[in-house]
Amino acid sequence: MQPIRRSDGAIDNAVHLMARDVARETVVCHGCREFVFMMWPFGWDVHSASRCAGIGGSDPEKRKLEFKRRFRHLFRDARGSGR
Repeated sequence: MQPIRRSDGAIDNAVHLMARDVARETVVCHGCREFVFMMWPFGWDVHSASRCAGIGGSDPEKRKLEFKRRFRHLFRDARGSGR
């Protein structure tokens, strides 16, 4: 699948893409669909820990783990998956 961009240039369908498609791009949050990451994945941990309405709970560390679990395909890991 190819990235679909909003009129402001942000990728709107990241949940259907892979890390290689969204890395260093402006991306609409795949959890809440409200926040815009100016350069994915920078800031994901701060957003998911306390702000993302798409992640439940109040414990920041659990929220970050849930965000990364749900969207793991959008993160590059040390082995290079998601490329």
